[in-house]
Amino acid sequence: MPINIRVNRCRVYCSSGSHAWRFDRAYGWGCDLVIRDSVKDLLILVEAKDGRITLSDANKAIKQLQDSYSVLVSQHQPHKIVKVFVHCSRGRIDGYAQKALMKSRVYVVKSYEDISKSILE
Repeated sequence: MPINIRVNRCRVYCSSGSHAWRFDRAYGWGCDLVIRDSVKDLLILVEAKDGRITLSDANKAIKQLQDSYSVLVSQHQPHKIVKVFVHCSRGRIDGYAQKALMKSRVYVVKSYEDISKSILE
């Protein structure tokens, strides 16, 4: 069953997701959402933001994703954990912010796009 959830005014959609939970609500910090694909034994960490994304915003998102990654690696032993930044259509991502996300191996997906298709291509 696909995951289709609204997070921070962004629509997060993942056609291959089997389960999702709000990491930030469970722990009080970290990424916004974790999506699990049981078939591929894959965890997808999602941080969603709207508006203009500056380098500072990107660094905060990277830190939230990395902190969540550290916790989940010790609790779950999936074959792969993927970090995704979902950006709403409002605003833009500055060039330095885009480079920082790419350097940290964070996939950038627009709101309403299928995360599974974006990361598995």
